[in-house]
Amino acid sequence: MREKYISVLRKAAEENEGEISYKKYEVQGYSPSAMTISTYFGSWTKALQAAGLKTNEKFAKSYSKEEIINALQHYANENNGFLTLTLYKNKKYKPSESTIRKKFGSWNQALQEAGILTNREVRKWYTEKEVIRILQNVSENDKAITVEEYKKQRIQPHYDTIVSLFGSWNEAIKKAGLKENSMVYTNEEMIKALQEYSQKKGNFTSIDYEKAEVKPGYLAIQKRFGSWANAVRNAGIEPGYVRYTDREILYEIKRCLDEKETDYITVEDYKRLSNHPCYGTIYKRFNTWDNAVELARKCEGNSK
Repeated sequence: MREKYISVLRKAAEENEGEISYKKYEVQGYSPSAMTISTYFGSWTKALQAAGLKTNEKFAKSYSKEEIINALQHYANENNGFLTLTLYKNKKYKPSESTIRKKFGSWNQALQEAGILTNREVRKWYTEKEVIRILQNVSENDKAITVEEYKKQRIQPHYDTIVSLFGSWNEAIKKAGLKENSMVYTNEEMIKALQEYSQKKGNFTSIDYEKAEVKPGYLAIQKRFGSWANAVRNAGIEPGYVRYTDREILYEIKRCLDEKETDYITVEDYKRLSNHPCYGTIYKRFNTWDNAVELARKCEGNSK
């Protein structure tokens, strides 16, 4: 993308006697827009510098009110119609806040003239319909955006608002008609699900968990943490509260082997890396530690 923008700038300059100002670039209708290029490089001057073109005070960008309004409206559209000063600064949009204040007198005045809701006007409560529209807009191919990505993009409404409105993130995803997948859940949500089920059930097996149809599901959790046993260990559940199948035990040993990138680990290594299930359980199931390790090595790939 950088090389493409530089190429366009050089071509525009070549067609204008070696110099190209922001205004001239816009007037002559080059694409992508001057705003897009300025945003990518940080400023129009920096874009010219990157392209090795002349830049001086004469050609330094001076924004008109109309240009600022167009920019604000563009950024608001990128953020589902909302634009706070904090978001503007965090995303390092241009022009600067000080430039906007000089032109309009205040940030809110600029938003008002651009037809964008100010912080005071932004609704504190969203309807389910509005949130569903937002989730659909930010998701691709009907596949739900992950919680991590939603938070990273600083999309409004806040994640907590969605949870309070729908009861859970995944309930919102379902009502939006989007496809669920294991990546919709954060590690913390998976751990919380295990902890809550353990508190409710007491001693349990993976089969118990799967039959209960708890979300996120057994396979999703196993895939995320590398093994069922590792997920249970990360949830802080005592080994004695979970009854593992032979396969689950072997895959936990296999996970430890993969982590150490070796074909063999000692009992001491295992205790440091996991001990979930404990060595005593493994000994009872497989008679010897070496036998358990040998069988674990034969597990294809890993439990993912």
